[in-house]
Amino acid sequence: MSRSPLRRFLDKAVSGEATNLIAEGVVIDGYIKGIGHLIVAGRIKGDCKLAGTITVSDTGRWQGQIEAERILIAGELHGSAHAEKQLEVAATARIEGDVSAPMIAVAKGAVVDGEMHVTGSEGLRTFEEKRASRTGN
Repeated sequence: MSRSPLRRFLDKAVSGEATNLIAEGVVIDGYIKGIGHLIVAGRIKGDCKLAGTITVSDTGRWQGQIEAERILIAGELHGSAHAEKQLEVAATARIEGDVSAPMIAVAKGAVVDGEMHVTGSEGLRTFEEKRASRTGN
């Protein structure tokens, strides 16, 4: 089965990047800046600028502005997200705020209460999530 280069960028191994995990039950209040891959399963209140990939997992909650090369939102975002390359919104995502990227893929079932700005020529893509959620949703 071939994978579309337009989404599923997190299915591929991230090589050469540091991976940081904000585990479920962890709460961070403040500004985050860095490089690598940040996976959020806990809660963050604050803004972030990352040279790399941000994943807000299905248990993750973020309040603030997110800027990164690539962003995957499967949990909750109350704020805005701007991806330099691509942004994926999973079926379990709940977003209150605006999102922008050159390429945006949104799964059926995702809720976005805000504006989507596609800044590239790819347009907005929709897809059906074929993987089961970790929490069974």
